[in-house]
Amino acid sequence: MGTTRISPDRLRAVITEAQRVANRLSNSDVDPNEVAKAVQFFTYYGFDTELFQRYLSTMADNPPPRSRRTKRYYETIKQVWRSSGVNLRPEEKAYAWSWAVRLMRAAHW
Repeated sequence: MGTTRISPDRLRAVITEAQRVANRLSNSDVDPNEVAKAVQFFTYYGFDTELFQRYLSTMADNPPPRSRRTKRYYETIKQVWRSSGVNLRPEEKAYAWSWAVRLMRAAHW
């Protein structure tokens, strides 16, 4: 995957969305590592929104046996994803969510 470039005129919207997503996920005690894994999937598969929504549904309905919290994490990620970045392109949304992970991790320091 190449580097995602965000035009300067779109950066404010992307960063605002990153902050909103980070707050919602942090307030729901979602593990930032699970969010990072989800964003990596979305990015790896070329920002395919339909495939990603199926992935989130699968992970929420039948998660791998990592921990009992994984199901709740993915249910929350799926809910936040659906309401997130409706005015962003898929690449911008991935960028916002990547920054949301960084913000979530920084809040724990």
